[in-house]
Amino acid sequence: MLIAEGRRHFLRYGLGGAVAEKIAEDAGYSRGALYSNFDGMEELFLAVLQEEQALHLNFLRSLLNEEPSGKKRLKKCGTPLPT
Repeated sequence: MLIAEGRRHFLRYGLGGAVAEKIAEDAGYSRGALYSNFDGMEELFLAVLQEEQALHLNFLRSLLNEEPSGKKRLKKCGTPLPT
């Protein structure tokens, strides 16, 4: 829940504008709970990035497994094919 709320705040305010107290409050936790799980805002930001990276990697892996054709993979991703 903290990572999801952190993602929302980082997208809206950026790393420099996101506030630990507000992230924790919006996630339903205390500021202390945030800092007991993460050493600081930078570590929370890295956790958000790692989760995003894992999601994208899993998507790409499943796409590669499902579609052997490069053209079909590009179509599924919404990438226009050159004419």
